[in-house]
Amino acid sequence: MSSTSPRQGLSNTLRSTKTRFVAVFAFVILTAVFSANALTANATAANADTAVTQESGFIASSFNNILSYFGLANPAADKANGCDTAPAGVVACYRGDNDATDANGVNNGEWVGTYGYAEGKVGTGAFSFDGNSHIEVANSFGLNPANITVDGWVNLADARSFFDVASKGDSAYALRVVGQKLQFTSRNAKGEAETLVSGELIRANTWVHVAATHDGTARRLYVNGYEVANDVQDGLQTTDMGVLRIGTGGIFAPTKGGDKSDISSARLADEVRIFGRALSADEIKEIGAPEAPQGPNIRFTAAAQNVSESGGNVNLTITRDSAVAVATVDLDFTTNPGTAVRGIGSSCSNPNPPGTDDYLSPTAAGSQTVNFAVGETSKTIGIEVCNDTVPENTETFVATLSNVTGAGSTLGAPSTHTVSIIDDDTTVTLTRNPASVIENSGNSISYTVTRS
Repeated sequence: MSSTSPRQGLSNTLRSTKTRFVAVFAFVILTAVFSANALTANATAANADTAVTQESGFIASSFNNILSYFGLANPAADKANGCDTAPAGVVACYRGDNDATDANGVNNGEWVGTYGYAEGKVGTGAFSFDGNSHIEVANSFGLNPANITVDGWVNLADARSFFDVASKGDSAYALRVVGQKLQFTSRNAKGEAETLVSGELIRANTWVHVAATHDGTARRLYVNGYEVANDVQDGLQTTDMGVLRIGTGGIFAPTKGGDKSDISSARLADEVRIFGRALSADEIKEIGAPEAPQGPNIRFTAAAQNVSESGGNVNLTITRDSAVAVATVDLDFTTNPGTAVRGIGSSCSNPNPPGTDDYLSPTAAGSQTVNFAVGETSKTIGIEVCNDTVPENTETFVATLSNVTGAGSTLGAPSTHTVSIIDDDTTVTLTRNPASVIENSGNSISYTVTRS
């Protein structure tokens, strides 16, 4: 049986104490270094208040990274990392978690201007740009693929401005937001720059996933996982020698009246990635809209209603779920006569033919296109009811929704709406008593007029 001498025990104790001291000392030094870097950047910022906001996230996250190194971080605060769970083919991935390195360790970036970080959509942080800063990545063979996907999360305080999500050289490829619209500019095999513009409006002050793909022939734009624009381009330039830029800054940001401060609103970007292939629509949707509703999401608010003939207008409301309000949607709205007579025109004052119309439609077919703009979740369609003077029974017509086109929207129930027009005309009846008398009998007949 072995034993430890008092001297050996003392030696082991001293070594253990020394190890703990070195660990604690390293912890203190690393904390000081990270804090000093943040304070240095803060001191050089043009706008001190903005810098404090940007750098506070950096200090907190850096401190948490140090705690993680020693196994002391709170694991509940961690979020899934998009770089680690990305589909195959990632050439470069920039987490925004308090540095500008490529998660692959190959195409690392460097800040130009004041660096900034904030709370992100994925992981522990996001890039925060002040309008005069950006990240540059040196050119490499991998950053000039023949097929490509560029994607990332953006959160813009003012989406009307200009923001480069990622751009390579002289627009070899560039995914950007300009005037609230997503754009993808790329040069074809001949070196000619062509721009694909989405009709969708990018909402401000919320995280939005944006992506562009190019498979050598077709280009596609996606917002929050849904395709919003596409076109055809002959090849993609693969010989560009310029740097890759993330964010806006310097001469790369257009100005208004020459004053860059006009566009220096907060811009956040997270999980900016370059793929060496065109991701499929399903892959993009999995990234950008994993929690989007899968069932029907556009419908009438009710299946039926009654309206008085003298009511003037009847309003029918169509709604869609807010989760799919990231794109425009078109659908057909048609009224089909039941017992009611459908008129054509914009006013019941001169129906055609006179006195026969019960309600009006703008077209002979009774159909019109309803458009939902980005962010809209309800539409109200007004139909004019014609008030005639002809006593009649209750009459009906049925409004129907069909042919929904738009990212993420599908038709649900109720997709039909029955309108019953209740007659309110006065009925006049004439009665007589008795029904007949004998001539020269001296008896009389009484006539009664009744209005109801």
